Amino acid sequence: MIKNNVIRINNRSIVAPKQKVIRNKNNSVAMKKVLRQRFERMNYWLGIDGCINSQIWFYGTFGLATFMLTFTYIISGILFGF
Repeated sequence: MIKNNVIRINNRSIVAPKQKVIRNKNNSVAMKKVLRQRFERMNYWLGIDGCINSQIWFYGTFGLATFMLTFTYIISGILFGF
Protein backbone atom coordinates (compact mmCIF):
# COMPACT_ATOMS: atom_id res chain seq x y z
CA MET A 1 0.00 0.00 0.00
CA ILE A 2 1.04 3.56 -0.58
CA LYS A 3 1.72 5.30 2.71
CA ASN A 4 2.66 8.68 1.28
CA ASN A 5 -0.38 10.85 0.46
CA VAL A 6 1.62 13.06 -1.90
CA ILE A 7 1.99 10.25 -4.43
CA ARG A 8 -1.60 9.04 -4.16
CA ILE A 9 -4.04 10.50 -6.70
CA ASN A 10 -7.75 10.01 -6.27
CA ASN A 11 -10.49 10.64 -8.80
CA ARG A 12 -11.81 13.72 -7.01
CA SER A 13 -8.61 15.74 -7.18
CA ILE A 14 -7.42 17.77 -10.14
CA VAL A 15 -3.99 16.70 -11.37
CA ALA A 16 -3.28 19.71 -13.60
CA PRO A 17 -5.49 22.68 -12.75
CA LYS A 18 -6.48 24.98 -15.58
CA GLN A 19 -5.91 28.69 -15.41
CA LYS A 20 -9.02 30.76 -15.77
CA VAL A 21 -8.67 33.27 -18.59
CA ILE A 22 -10.58 36.44 -17.96
CA ARG A 23 -11.39 38.32 -21.15
CA ASN A 24 -11.47 42.04 -20.62
CA LYS A 25 -9.83 45.23 -21.83
CA ASN A 26 -6.83 44.83 -19.54
CA ASN A 27 -6.05 41.32 -20.81
CA SER A 28 -4.04 42.61 -23.77
CA VAL A 29 -2.19 45.07 -21.53
CA ALA A 30 -1.35 42.29 -19.09
CA MET A 31 -0.17 40.05 -21.94
CA LYS A 32 2.09 42.80 -23.27
CA LYS A 33 3.51 43.30 -19.79
CA VAL A 34 4.25 39.59 -19.38
CA LEU A 35 5.87 39.37 -22.82
CA ARG A 36 7.98 42.45 -22.12
CA GLN A 37 9.16 41.00 -18.80
CA ARG A 38 10.11 37.70 -20.44
CA PHE A 39 11.90 39.55 -23.24
CA GLU A 40 13.90 41.56 -20.70
CA ARG A 41 14.71 38.43 -18.66
CA MET A 42 15.91 36.59 -21.75
CA ASN A 43 18.09 39.53 -22.74
CA TYR A 44 19.57 39.62 -19.24
CA TRP A 45 20.21 35.86 -19.30
CA LEU A 46 21.92 36.10 -22.70
CA GLY A 47 23.95 39.10 -21.58
CA ILE A 48 22.57 41.43 -24.25
CA ASP A 49 20.29 43.51 -22.03
CA GLY A 50 22.19 46.78 -22.41
CA CYS A 51 23.21 46.60 -26.06
CA ILE A 52 20.59 47.20 -28.76
CA ASN A 53 23.08 46.25 -31.48
CA SER A 54 23.58 42.79 -29.96
CA GLN A 55 19.83 42.32 -29.60
CA ILE A 56 19.33 43.14 -33.29
CA TRP A 57 22.05 40.68 -34.31
CA PHE A 58 20.74 37.89 -32.05
CA TYR A 59 17.03 38.20 -32.83
CA GLY A 60 17.71 39.05 -36.49
CA THR A 61 19.83 35.94 -36.98
CA PHE A 62 17.26 33.79 -35.18
CA GLY A 63 14.39 35.31 -37.17
CA LEU A 64 16.21 34.99 -40.49
CA ALA A 65 17.01 31.31 -39.86
CA THR A 66 13.38 30.62 -38.94
CA PHE A 67 12.15 32.49 -42.03
CA MET A 68 14.52 30.60 -44.34
CA LEU A 69 13.43 27.21 -42.99
CA THR A 70 9.75 28.12 -43.27
CA PHE A 71 10.17 29.58 -46.77
CA THR A 72 12.07 26.50 -47.97
CA TYR A 73 9.43 24.18 -46.52
CA ILE A 74 6.57 26.08 -48.16
CA ILE A 75 8.25 26.33 -51.57
CA SER A 76 9.21 22.64 -51.59
CA GLY A 77 5.69 21.78 -50.49
CA ILE A 78 4.22 23.76 -53.36
CA LEU A 79 6.62 22.31 -55.93
CA PHE A 80 6.69 18.68 -54.80
CA GLY A 81 3.51 18.35 -52.77
CA PHE A 82 3.16 18.28 -49.03
